[in-house]
Amino acid sequence: HIVQITFGIGLLIVDGGRRKLVMQGQRCKYGFNAARTAQQMAGHALGAHHSQLLCVFAEHSMDGGGLAGIVHVGAGAVGGDVVHLLRCDAISIGDACRPGCLADATDVCQIEELVRLGELTKRAWAHNVQVMVEGPGHVPLDQIAANMKVQQTICMGAPFYVLGPLVTDIAPGYDHITSAIGGAVAAMNGAAFLCYVTPAEHLALPNVDDVKQGIIASKIAAHAADIAKGIPGARDIDDRMADARRNLDWDAQFACALDPETAKAIRDSRSPEEDHSETCSMCGKFCAVRSMNKALSGEYIDIL
Repeated sequence: HIVQITFGIGLLIVDGGRRKLVMQGQRCKYGFNAARTAQQMAGHALGAHHSQLLCVFAEHSMDGGGLAGIVHVGAGAVGGDVVHLLRCDAISIGDACRPGCLADATDVCQIEELVRLGELTKRAWAHNVQVMVEGPGHVPLDQIAANMKVQQTICMGAPFYVLGPLVTDIAPGYDHITSAIGGAVAAMNGAAFLCYVTPAEHLALPNVDDVKQGIIASKIAAHAADIAKGIPGARDIDDRMADARRNLDWDAQFACALDPETAKAIRDSRSPEEDHSETCSMCGKFCAVRSMNKALSGEYIDIL
């Protein structure tokens, strides 16, 4: 029974899936139930002006489940009855029981909560409110595809949003990489939205550089998945990059790069020698592309 909420909001994030099973702490031995309310409070507070962060609420339902959320709105919102529903455009239904370690992935609590999220999806749709369902954070690589398919079935194709997922627990400082690996597989198998993870995950509040690295890693994962899914035009930029590399056209390569500033800075910091400046310093004169271009044009291949 969802009780109190605010009117006039664009996006509401709620933890709507917790039930008595979870509230009693019946999880696997590691028991890393995600502290979603606290995380949302911190994340939204850091990203919003105080006047925009208007309402934080938490209430238990009749069956012992829980509801918690952050409302990201401007001034003037008032309380209302959610059963007549949230006059908002969309809600993001949070997964309070998402796995916080590999050992908790795809356990009873996670799946039982997903069933509840499917029920809430139907209730929202009945009131013409769009829904995005939040998904797991730590999942072994071989379980990711199954997680996506189960969500699509239980939540009737509602967009699924995943935090990573991270495919190993042993890489603090590099979790933007572990999450990108999982994110590529998740997106390839139906995830609609990837939440980026920074190198500071599990360690500290991210700084600007951490955020940049996290976003780029997530964009790489999403792009790789688009290619794997055969989305029309997804590979066009890769094909342009291939042509630029074949022609040793560095300006064109930078234009195709996801992060051209970093790519250019790396090349400039380790420039090749003048007599083969069209190559990079990895192979220099022995560059296979350079040699092939010379051979095809009838030029002497000066590698000695």
